[in-house]
Amino acid sequence: MSTARDAWTAVLDALERDVEVLERHLRTGAVTPAAPWTPPQGLAPLPADLVPRADTVLARQFAATQAIGQALAVNRKQVAAMLRVEVGAQGRPRAAFVDHSA
Repeated sequence: MSTARDAWTAVLDALERDVEVLERHLRTGAVTPAAPWTPPQGLAPLPADLVPRADTVLARQFAATQAIGQALAVNRKQVAAMLRVEVGAQGRPRAAFVDHSA
């Protein structure tokens, strides 16, 4: 028979695994689609002794969310810069710059 503590421990284990995967993706730049998350149903109130662990998981999730936002902002700036680079069209000469100062 499962207790409320066992059920919450399983939920926190799963949330920790998910945030570990996200943190690894942020470090490596690897991206894989995430499975949709569904909140567990029918849980009893969180046992008091698990509150610090839940707070830690929440803080890690928040930090990862902020890191994703920062990475997206950097990516948008890089895309905007790349879109300003003139690549020329096939068959047309590209602009050439020659240093005549020497």
